[in-house]
Amino acid sequence: MVSRRFVIFFVTILFLSTAASGGKIYRYEYQKIIRVEPGLEISINNPNGAVKMITNTDDKLQIDAVKNIYAESEEEAEFIADHVQINIGDANGHFSIEPRYLKIQHRSPSFWQKLLGRGSETSHGSVDFIISVPADCNVDIYNPQGDIEVSGIRGRLDVSGDIGSIDVRDIGGDVTVVTSSGSVDLNDIEGKVYLKANGADLSFFSLSGDFEVRNRNGKAVGEYLVGDLIMTQSGGEIDVKFIEGDIRIKSTSASVKIDQDFGALDVSTESGDIEITTELNSSKDYFVETVSGSIRFIVPEASGGEVRLEAGSCEIDTQIPIAIDAFSRTRISGTFGNGGPKITLVTTTGDITLSEY
Repeated sequence: MVSRRFVIFFVTILFLSTAASGGKIYRYEYQKIIRVEPGLEISINNPNGAVKMITNTDDKLQIDAVKNIYAESEEEAEFIADHVQINIGDANGHFSIEPRYLKIQHRSPSFWQKLLGRGSETSHGSVDFIISVPADCNVDIYNPQGDIEVSGIRGRLDVSGDIGSIDVRDIGGDVTVVTSSGSVDLNDIEGKVYLKANGADLSFFSLSGDFEVRNRNGKAVGEYLVGDLIMTQSGGEIDVKFIEGDIRIKSTSASVKIDQDFGALDVSTESGDIEITTELNSSKDYFVETVSGSIRFIVPEASGGEVRLEAGSCEIDTQIPIAIDAFSRTRISGTFGNGGPKITLVTTTGDITLSEY
């Protein structure tokens, strides 16, 4: 249960002279503080605006919000702001936070055209949130039209956005991110991560846990992952390094560059070039295939393995000694070093290079 030992609520008004839609921006501040018990669950649904979540050590839920209202006068702004309510629900320690945009009636269409440049009676502006919570909590955020920033959470985090940027860092639990075209930054996460996007740019740094990415297009770059990487991305660019885990990447036209410290891999594209540097220290297979791209596969000098290289109509360049079992103009199979995992490199119209570092 939630102990409401104190609740603070205040609204202040700040005025900015910035022009917007022929009027000005009026800001109405809101704050509420609630004492809470451990095991907090938070759900945030913000249709328009930014959400920032930070942590505290005070066993409190603190909600700071700013209503951004566009109007030609303070009187009109106050009228609109009164129809934007911050609704906070409590169901046995599960808090829901959501702005409610009440319908404004008895206003002419010219009123909305004058204030907002449109005729909608439910368009009031936006709400920005800064929410402070105890670190030990689970969080769900739905924020389709603004930026999302979360840090310090030790529990589960589910984030859903659309066109804004998403910045998630210093998380101690599993993370799920769903977005459309906004950018995603993931840093210092200890838990499994799942990302689904329709065309987002992704960057990550220092993840400890399996990472699955399903993205239609974009630029994906990252460093330091301890866990398996599963990535499906149709196009764009994939550049990941210092990966300690098995890698499975499937793409249509993305260029792929991998620097792997440990683990096996399975990489396939239709038209993208592939460059892989790997320690070759897994007993599992290494499989790389592209239809019209080139493959460059780089292994340590003292490594070994069984290789099958198929280059279709292009060239095979082996810069390390291979004991050949079978040979043709477009295909080579054999072994190198003192034996090791199976390595299969296949392309139809690109070149294959096998070399050491």
